[in-house]
Amino acid sequence: MDGMARLAAALEINTGLKDLNISDNCVGEIGAELLDHCVVKNTTLTSLELGMNRLGPVGGQHIANLMSRRSFAKIQYIGLASNELCGRYGNQTMEPIYKISKSLINHSTLTTLNLKRNGITSNGGRSLAESLRRNTALTSLIIGGNSDEVSKDFISKKLIQTRTLANSLLSSIVKDPSTVDNIDRKKQTCLHIAADAGSVDVANRLLSPELNAQSDLRNFRSLTPLHCAIESRDAP
Repeated sequence: MDGMARLAAALEINTGLKDLNISDNCVGEIGAELLDHCVVKNTTLTSLELGMNRLGPVGGQHIANLMSRRSFAKIQYIGLASNELCGRYGNQTMEPIYKISKSLINHSTLTTLNLKRNGITSNGGRSLAESLRRNTALTSLIIGGNSDEVSKDFISKKLIQTRTLANSLLSSIVKDPSTVDNIDRKKQTCLHIAADAGSVDVANRLLSPELNAQSDLRNFRSLTPLHCAIESRDAP
């Protein structure tokens, strides 16, 4: 672990490296702990690939700590696929996923998170989906694969799909505010989609003076965004 300790220490003072891929390097829970303890604030790294490193549940919680305290201030991508985050051989726990879910709330830089092949259950998937109600940045959340239970959970997959779509649309609108009321083939604006998905923070951002989305436009079913929110039980 000497090499991992040196790497973790270097990341704390790094001012140039933007992309770091240390996948399939036996980082393990000890390596994740070193990252957690050593990296307090890194302002340059935008991509961190940690796939296939046997982090396990303990290592997953250390990575969640890094995410929660925003240790990587400009991070856009984190890869955690195939890390047995939820345990193995019947010793299953969703605690790392619950902590990662909590870390996503109000996270403003992370756009892609890969959690594929980690034994996530339906409850874990729904926890991730729930966190996206208070997130406007994540546009791609990759889950499922192998025999992961969440692969068969329609509800969590659908919620994640619609909420990341709302985030993606918001990202485009922020770049060009004149498109805020553009409609899709179902005559839905981004506000309709956010309301229907229960994406609270996206809806609030769209209704802010900065973007000033129209709240009375009707979709192909003649529903306003408020109607959509009520229908999905997410009205204020």
